[in-house]
Amino acid sequence: MKQNRTLNDAFPIVAAALGNKLGVKVKVGGSQASTDGKTITLPAYNLDDPYYKEVAWGYLAHEAGHVRFSDFNEFTNAATRPIRKELVNILEDIRIEKLMVEMYPGAKFTLEKMDEMICHDGQFAIVGQQSHPAAILSQFLFLRLSTDVLGFSGLSNLADKVEAILEATFPVGAVTRLMGLLSEVPLLKSTRDCVRLTDRILRMLEDEQEKAQAQEQENDRQSPAGQPEQDSPLPSLGLAGNADGSASDGQGQPDLGNTDVTDRGDCLSQDPVEKPSAPVLAAVLDAAEQDLPDDRSEWVKSVLGGQQAACYDADVHLPVAMAPKRHEVAGQALLDKVLVESGKLRASLQGLVQASQNRRPVHKASGNRIDGRKLSRLATGDARVFVRNQAKRSPNTAIHLLVDGSGSMFSIPDDKNCRPINLAMEAAMALALAMDAITGVNLAVTRFPYGDTDDVVPLLRHGQKVRPQASAFLPITDGGTPLHSALWYAAAALLSTREQRKIIMVLTDGQPDDVDATRAIIRRCEATGIELVGVGIFYDTGHLFRRSTLINDLSGLRSGLFGVSRDVLLAA
Repeated sequence: MKQNRTLNDAFPIVAAALGNKLGVKVKVGGSQASTDGKTITLPAYNLDDPYYKEVAWGYLAHEAGHVRFSDFNEFTNAATRPIRKELVNILEDIRIEKLMVEMYPGAKFTLEKMDEMICHDGQFAIVGQQSHPAAILSQFLFLRLSTDVLGFSGLSNLADKVEAILEATFPVGAVTRLMGLLSEVPLLKSTRDCVRLTDRILRMLEDEQEKAQAQEQENDRQSPAGQPEQDSPLPSLGLAGNADGSASDGQGQPDLGNTDVTDRGDCLSQDPVEKPSAPVLAAVLDAAEQDLPDDRSEWVKSVLGGQQAACYDADVHLPVAMAPKRHEVAGQALLDKVLVESGKLRASLQGLVQASQNRRPVHKASGNRIDGRKLSRLATGDARVFVRNQAKRSPNTAIHLLVDGSGSMFSIPDDKNCRPINLAMEAAMALALAMDAITGVNLAVTRFPYGDTDDVVPLLRHGQKVRPQASAFLPITDGGTPLHSALWYAAAALLSTREQRKIIMVLTDGQPDDVDATRAIIRRCEATGIELVGVGIFYDTGHLFRRSTLINDLSGLRSGLFGVSRDVLLAA
């Protein structure tokens, strides 16, 4: 149960990390999965559902593709009839998922895992020979294209099975021409392209229907007058023959069988039965909503939904990382200014870290070096006279420094000649340069907020070098102090790093805009193993952070920040 609670605590933070990586805005909370074309909403984590996490990541990756690459106006315009809407949706799903896999190779696993769960769950009906032709066509497109275009090998057996059902249901000419049209799917560039290809598929089916009707009429003319064709079998769709060669259920309407028929293991072992082609194609073109298969997105939403909003402290609107403004000259000037000081700090920190890695000698019963001071042990039968010096591993620590860029950081305090934001940028760059040279430390620096919003501005991302990013370290201030959203971003970024120890350091000069939300994310970070340190400028952060320091003099900001960093490294 403890592991489940940890997943529950980490889920929205990981969702933030994935959302930021995929370039979309994510909200966690409530009880329904949805997207409005701009923001993706994920409900609270379901502790009892083993499918939940995998389905949630697949849904997030899929919807991120729509948010980034789909034209939602085209979707609206394409909904002129059910079959057109259905085919456009399938082609567009394949197109945007292909783009996501190309941009983020890891998305392939999550998307494939979600689709496998959908198809093998048992609640999602797989078509059989008695299913409606439109349902057969729809599932064939989804499974065949997922297998061949996206490379989802786990769906290949189902794709082959449904393809055999398609070939047993549709006329040969329609199947052949359909395969030719589907070869263009990997080349689709836009939602509009998907609409165009859908319309070509529908025109092809209409053309094949006309051919089939003409052929059936020709067959009627060649039959003896007043005599039906002998040994004309009933089609597998349950269509009864009329005198005019069409098909009906005896009441003037096509009988398309049970549209909810699930997979039948013996359906492919039967000998194929020749069927009238025109009614099959007409059934596809005139399909109603209820004739089409279950919507997989609805299945996904049913898995993700149903949780109570109270599962989280509050709905979480995860911030977006905005590109920083840059100024090459100002960045280089700042870099030149802090190089000397950062060099002294780097040498000091490296010496301290190296010294802390040396442990006291350990005596063993075997080895290559004897400690002469322990030879007396041999007289008592104690052979532990060989000495070994064991060294600790590198810090293996990821640190995320959040710099408060609120409007108050621009004000010059009384009897001072420097704005806090300027000194904060100097300290952040010097610290980044010093940490950059220490093995096992991965530092990032983020300023918040972005303008008068809750979004953030990453100045240095984890894994980046400082010098190429120096132009982003500008003393820009604006807005309030949305510390809670900045903490969400930093936590998400840290969970994406490989380092075992993860630390957030917050440099701020004022009360957060939302204290309750700030405390909630701090609790969640601590529950997932992320350590937090508060560095307050004229402001005591002790009521927020277990570990904090107060700086009442701007001249002490730089040394105070460095002192906290030193203590953090030595504790690693």
